[in-house]
Amino acid sequence: MFPEGGTFVESIQNNLIFFSLDSSITGLKIFEDGMLIAQDSITHGLGASLITPQGGKIYVAEFGGSTGQTKRISLPKAQQNGYSIIVSGSDPIQVIVRASNETRAQKEPLWLVVSSQSEIFYSAPFKFAEAEQVTVNLPSKDLPLGITQITLFNLYNIITIYRLFNS
Repeated sequence: MFPEGGTFVESIQNNLIFFSLDSSITGLKIFEDGMLIAQDSITHGLGASLITPQGGKIYVAEFGGSTGQTKRISLPKAQQNGYSIIVSGSDPIQVIVRASNETRAQKEPLWLVVSSQSEIFYSAPFKFAEAEQVTVNLPSKDLPLGITQITLFNLYNIITIYRLFNS
């Protein structure tokens, strides 16, 4: 299990990606302090669940499948500050970057860069201002087939978050 973009940030929507080599696992449930908050399926060992974690809460994922057995794992503690990147769709590919309230309050200028095969296909500066999210639509015809990376840089060219996806 890993949060899309690499960080699990409280108070903003995060996409949790689940991967298993056990093909008998077909479903997952997410619990917040013992209460069920999300339920999704797993197909061919892959699954995802959108959740908005809250500070001070404990999150657990439960996996189950055709064998009737379940396995529980604790999810990482949500961070107060940070960004999340969610990628969806196929044409256009929608990239949604969200920031926590504290991170947005810093009003830091950022650069969003989309690259593949050592070539930059999209780059743009932005600030969150009052918006909770920034959405970029990327035409899939503009990207080569294969692995593409989305990177968010801060003012000092330091990577704040990145994620890979298949284009």
